Amino acid sequence: MLKNILFDLDGTITDSREGVIGCFQHTLKELTGSYSEESTIMNLIGTPIRTIFNKLLQTDNEQLITKAISIYRDKYAEIGITGNTIYPGIAELLFSLHGKPYFIYIVTMKNTQDSEKVVRYIGFDHLIQKIYGPSLEGYPDSKADLIRSALSQNKLLENETVMIGDRKEDILAGKANGIKTVGVTWGFGSREEITESLPDYLCHSPEEILLAIETFSD
Repeated sequence: MLKNILFDLDGTITDSREGVIGCFQHTLKELTGSYSEESTIMNLIGTPIRTIFNKLLQTDNEQLITKAISIYRDKYAEIGITGNTIYPGIAELLFSLHGKPYFIYIVTMKNTQDSEKVVRYIGFDHLIQKIYGPSLEGYPDSKADLIRSALSQNKLLENETVMIGDRKEDILAGKANGIKTVGVTWGFGSREEITESLPDYLCHSPEEILLAIETFSD
């Protein structure tokens, strides 16, 4: 029987593109004097922040990437938190799941500190058991490792747990840990990307997530 639900944050619970893209563009302008295509940034959201700057700056220079992360963090503290909006139907879904009750966790590539601020800002902090994300420096940089930590620290059984997210990294990380997976199509990942990652269930609306969870619980 399903008991534990791990949600991705950006692109699954919140639409964070306004704040996130603004922060990335600010960082690129500071370091290079130019901006990147918005679509390029969008395609990278949900991957580790060190990987994002590796690709946007086209560099393996760890010192430069660390500097970029610092600039990004400072700007995110200024404009990023309030750049989050809740996807339609998500609030109703989370309140419904919390009342069942299921145990709800967030596993995200956004650092834990900022993730906690976002969850408080959107008013869901009392619904979430715990948030798992990287440190401010961007480590660990693997969603599979973060899921593994959530399972281990909370003694969650694999056959009672599901990972829900909008990017292939969410699905592949869930599979790597032997848990069920649900892909959603309203986030930052393309429908083709999430479909090709072969989630156990594909949802086109938050209402369908409830149906998927009930199916897993049968």
